[in-house]
Amino acid sequence: MTFPELPVTWSLDGFDFNVGQDGQGHSTIVDVPEWDDAPSPKPRFTERTEGHGAYFAPNYRGGKAMRIIGTAQAMSQSSRELLRDRLSALCMGPNTLYPLTCRNPYRDGDLSMWVSVYDKPVIRRQRDGVTLTVDIPLFAPTPWKFSSPNPPVNTTQASPGLEGILWNGSPTASGGIEFNGSPAVSGGWIYEAGAGSVGLLRLTNSGNQEAPITFTITSESLNPLLVSVQSQQRIRWNGLITGNNYLIIDTDTEQVSLGNSDENRVNVNGTLAESGFFTVPANSYIDVEYRHDLVSGSTVTAVNSNVYT
Repeated sequence: MTFPELPVTWSLDGFDFNVGQDGQGHSTIVDVPEWDDAPSPKPRFTERTEGHGAYFAPNYRGGKAMRIIGTAQAMSQSSRELLRDRLSALCMGPNTLYPLTCRNPYRDGDLSMWVSVYDKPVIRRQRDGVTLTVDIPLFAPTPWKFSSPNPPVNTTQASPGLEGILWNGSPTASGGIEFNGSPAVSGGWIYEAGAGSVGLLRLTNSGNQEAPITFTITSESLNPLLVSVQSQQRIRWNGLITGNNYLIIDTDTEQVSLGNSDENRVNVNGTLAESGFFTVPANSYIDVEYRHDLVSGSTVTAVNSNVYT
């Protein structure tokens, strides 16, 4: 006997739950009851020694504890021992968080939380010789659910229009020419030619929580600057990106690193000139302007996920 595939499936550390029989004849029926619970608040109050009431500090959310609970089935007693070993060994890395991913056909896209095992998994043999009960306690330090990353967007830096007068006004001007170009005319009047680059990129977030952003800036770039058009928060790094090096700015961890590979990246937070780290608002979008102090050469790429409670 095997368990059938269920509409809602889960995956953790390479193991898939509720998908029916796998290639080794194993099947599971499990649930994560706490998955949809809102994360617990961390209210902070300091009682006033002289006066009514208390002082209130920001009410942040704590990490989230969850359990994978259910039943696993094997085809034989010896196969059950292999299944028990597989389940007992999930998430054994000491310094690693693993994505717990829920695939729900009633939601548009998979959602993941990054978790570790915080207590002893309880995988117990049942008397029929082929069944196991499963209880795996998990903890998510960041209590949000993340979609797969949205498609990356990129732009070069903002640049002015090229040669000639750039006509950007009414064809029937009243009160003079509406002028938006170079004062040094080359080649006569040019209608909206060489308009340059606005240096803007737009990021969206369909979730109900703010979404952090990862920016990657390539060379050549001197003193790169990122500005949130809506909030006017600014992130500026003082330095020159050359060769095949690239700068990564993570607005979640507020870490900035420079290098040409993951192995030789160095933290450069100490050379930040402005550190107004920003995110994509819930169920909204953000426009980001990119500039630096060279004429041309660099590109910024930005990636974010949709984030939910």
